[in-house]
Amino acid sequence: MIKDLVIHPFSISHDAVHPLCYTVRKDNKKISIATDLGCYDSYITEKLKDSNVLFIEANHDVEMLQKGDYPYYLKKRILSDKGHLSNIASGKLISELLNGNLQYIILGHLSRENNHPDTAHKSVRAELAASDKICLHDIQLIVSEREEITGMVTI
Repeated sequence: MIKDLVIHPFSISHDAVHPLCYTVRKDNKKISIATDLGCYDSYITEKLKDSNVLFIEANHDVEMLQKGDYPYYLKKRILSDKGHLSNIASGKLISELLNGNLQYIILGHLSRENNHPDTAHKSVRAELAASDKICLHDIQLIVSEREEITGMVTI
């Protein structure tokens, strides 16, 4: 706890020493920060559910990664369960997390070489549109730029 914020770290599957993601709660509001996931399961979805703001990785476009200049071992690592979520995988996870509380989805941790902000936005938006859980007009989908400050959101 830091004053009236409750910060909850939780373990994830990434090839680093003790990798963590976080949720931050204040009163009945929840912000979740999830990057370096590699994969997700019911444990991860349980930790991220009921978020008002979700900052989540959409690291790479699979086709760009496969055709790109990275060496094979690095491509294999990124695509593994200990690597990073693709745009499509991120969209599928977010689809599982759609709820009436979710106001902002912020896509982050985009690969400079294997993704583009427009590609990530379109891919995730398409996955969300395929879900008939809730109306997407009430949720803002934002791509966090690598070299710029992402705008402030208010919940």
